[in-house]
Amino acid sequence: SIESMSANLLSKTDFPVSKQNYILNTNIVSTQIIGLANKEDFLSEYSFGNGTIYQFSSPIQKEYNNFTKHALFVPTLINIATSANIENMPYYIIGTNQKISAKNINYSNEMLKIQGENCEIIPTISNQNGQQLLNYHNLITKNGFYNILNNNQTIDRIAFNYNTSEAITLSLTEKEIKDHISENKLKNIRIISSRYTEIRDTIQKEEKGKEYWQILIILSLIFFALEILLIKLIKI
Repeated sequence: SIESMSANLLSKTDFPVSKQNYILNTNIVSTQIIGLANKEDFLSEYSFGNGTIYQFSSPIQKEYNNFTKHALFVPTLINIATSANIENMPYYIIGTNQKISAKNINYSNEMLKIQGENCEIIPTISNQNGQQLLNYHNLITKNGFYNILNNNQTIDRIAFNYNTSEAITLSLTEKEIKDHISENKLKNIRIISSRYTEIRDTIQKEEKGKEYWQILIILSLIFFALEILLIKLIKI
């Protein structure tokens, strides 16, 4: 049966063995990384100040357990080192419902508030990778600075900004613009195409039309030179 197969696989699995361990304080909100058969924590993590503490419930000497000789030992330490490098957000983006990482939050029974100008929110607290996070449920809609209060005492200060994706500009080709004008039957719109000349000169030509004064000056100089030449020839 499936149950007997599962039991057989579990019996062949090489789990670490712990002979003795301490019972950890259950009042502190923590995340179990490695658990014992009795559901107690063998390795757990929890937030403390600006950092994270990883705690074994048993000394890792061979007299107490074989964890240092087990295949899980090295990858566990590598994961602890990589996951502990948490960068604080310089600001949060309005509308994305990012969870807030705040300082000095270690107990789930704390009365927390997020307070700003004409705004007061009671967030929900969740635990992720040993770090307590605040969910404000997308209720912050105005940019600015907000205080995080614990029992009416400020424990942290955070900033919110509008999403910068609204400021991203997109450009269209000349053909796309013409197609848009045609599809929407837009009137009183002219497209000025200027590839090799300055846009100022192009606009001036569109407004004033083509100017011939330069050609007339050149022709005047030519005729003036011819006149002088003819006068000299006639005298001869």
